[in-house]
Amino acid sequence: MSTVALDIAAVRARFSALDKPLALFDGPGGTQVPDEAIEAMQRLQMVYFAIVGGAAALETTQIEEIEEVAWEELMPECLWKFRVKDFGPLTVGIDAHGNSLYRDVQERARKKLEDIYARL
Repeated sequence: MSTVALDIAAVRARFSALDKPLALFDGPGGTQVPDEAIEAMQRLQMVYFAIVGGAAALETTQIEEIEEVAWEELMPECLWKFRVKDFGPLTVGIDAHGNSLYRDVQERARKKLEDIYARL
């Protein structure tokens, strides 16, 4: 496995929304977010939204303006800076304190599965 160093200062310099004390991210696959990413999100005060299918359509109606797009070549996974109004309802999948809804649900499911197996 290879690793690539990520220059956070360079990322923040390229995408001005990351200059703010809190950056918000939305995207699929929260269950596949490694602990290292969650730790980085905590360190950088980022939040990851869990958007259920269909709710994303509602989310788009609350965007007033696309202010900036970074790394367009990665479309649709590029970084977007929106101006929004009445944004929500939202579920925070990973918060800026390092808590992960995905990790919590997986752990509870693992424990319940152990209980089920024990009763068989």
